[in-house]
Amino acid sequence: MGKYQCAAEAWINEVQLASVSSNELEVIVSKPVSKLSISNEPLAIKSKVNANVEIECKITASTYEDSQFKVTWYASKYDAKLRNKTILITDRNNILMPGELMNSHEMKNKYQSKRCSKRSYKLSILQTDLTDSGKYYCAVEEWLQDANNIWYSLDKKSVEIEVNILSIENKLQVSKTNTTMTVHENKEFEVNCTFSNEVRSTSQFSVIWYYQNSSYTKKPLLKLKHNSMFEFLGGDKDLMKRMQFYSPSVGTYSLVIQKADVGDSGIYSCQVDEWIMNSKNELHFQSSDVSGFTNVEIHHPEKKLHVQKQDISISLVEKQGSFKLNCSIDSISIRESTFEVTWWKRTEQGENQAIFISQRNSTFRFLNGTKSSLLFERPTAELYTLTVQRAVVTDSGRYYCRVKELLLSPRNQWHEIATDTSGTSTVDIKQEEHSIFSTVCASQSLFSFVFIYPFIVIVLLIMVILYLYYKLWKTGGNHKSCKKNGPSLWPEGDPLKFFNEIDSQDENPNGGDVEMNSGKRE
Repeated sequence: MGKYQCAAEAWINEVQLASVSSNELEVIVSKPVSKLSISNEPLAIKSKVNANVEIECKITASTYEDSQFKVTWYASKYDAKLRNKTILITDRNNILMPGELMNSHEMKNKYQSKRCSKRSYKLSILQTDLTDSGKYYCAVEEWLQDANNIWYSLDKKSVEIEVNILSIENKLQVSKTNTTMTVHENKEFEVNCTFSNEVRSTSQFSVIWYYQNSSYTKKPLLKLKHNSMFEFLGGDKDLMKRMQFYSPSVGTYSLVIQKADVGDSGIYSCQVDEWIMNSKNELHFQSSDVSGFTNVEIHHPEKKLHVQKQDISISLVEKQGSFKLNCSIDSISIRESTFEVTWWKRTEQGENQAIFISQRNSTFRFLNGTKSSLLFERPTAELYTLTVQRAVVTDSGRYYCRVKELLLSPRNQWHEIATDTSGTSTVDIKQEEHSIFSTVCASQSLFSFVFIYPFIVIVLLIMVILYLYYKLWKTGGNHKSCKKNGPSLWPEGDPLKFFNEIDSQDENPNGGDVEMNSGKRE
């Protein structure tokens, strides 16, 4: 590029004869007229959330066959902060450089660019979401090399492609079936929440269980988050301890309540929320649906308590024995129940008097001053016995037992399930016929006065007599020695003979004189 001029000189024998210059010729070298052409099809692309979108930039014509290209991708999204931002740049040496949108961490894996052929470039948008909607531009710059091997570029050309990301069709459908369930207290029940399996395999779900009582107050109970974490939202602490949750199959979530209480009766339902992952690896709410209701009715166990009804008669003599009152339970309502047993006595006057009670906590109480004469036993779990010891006439009457069946609710409250009464035991205690001997034996003081005290006196008398006999016998030798000095007052031999002779003299005075005379002759 520049002005060119030629000059002509004439020389003869090294002598310049003339010099003539031509007119100036200005040469202007311009860039070639660009013949670059880019395909503008398609003008718009529609896709759904969570899909991958490819945008092709196809060069249909170039100025020279050996031209090289620099391709720049732009985006002008609907978000004002994301307008006219470069995405990726591929230079003429096919070196890829990130643009402004690729500076953020969440966008590094969002876009990809590749060179499919010398004249075909593609931009991929991965895991699209609604924010990816907008206008995208492919700007192509053609590069040429001059005679001096210097590269220069021609004018840029670009095409616009509009991308519209649509929401995915809501396919989440939770079962709307309404059911009624009857459950006995202390049993467990299960409520299911089922939804269609036509949802995407990449979707995640959260489930909220609701409870509505008789006052029509609906409150959340339990939430299963999309990350499989549980959160208790309401209900008392006792109910929280009795709740369990599991998923028996894909698309089914089950709530189990153990040891059902009458207070658990009500309407149960669930809500399922669907979540999808957006391009920023963030969960994006997609759809929600609610189930039908399950009406749960909790009833007390069926009354099956039965106490043996056999009537018996007992006849005894007062204080000569005891009698046993049996209270036998034939059947119960529920295995977990316990009992409170009370024995009653109906007197001749028709009054019912409680005499003993065995309470549910295995403690018992004696009533109306009967402690000293009653013996309580429980040989088996279903048999209670009460023994009246040393029965007296006042123990006569009609006896029966009353059994209360009690159950501890899951809320730690006792309530009565059923009550039943046994048959009647008619007891007749006859008064004992008293004799002198029985009267004496019946009284400790009289028995002592009649038998014990006389016995002691007799024993003492015998001991005194034996003692005297011993003393007289011991002094018998001294009596013999006294005969020489004078008559002895004691007869020879047996000392007791003296007393016998005195008695005979009293009875026969003459005989006494004879004895006395004979004594003198001696």
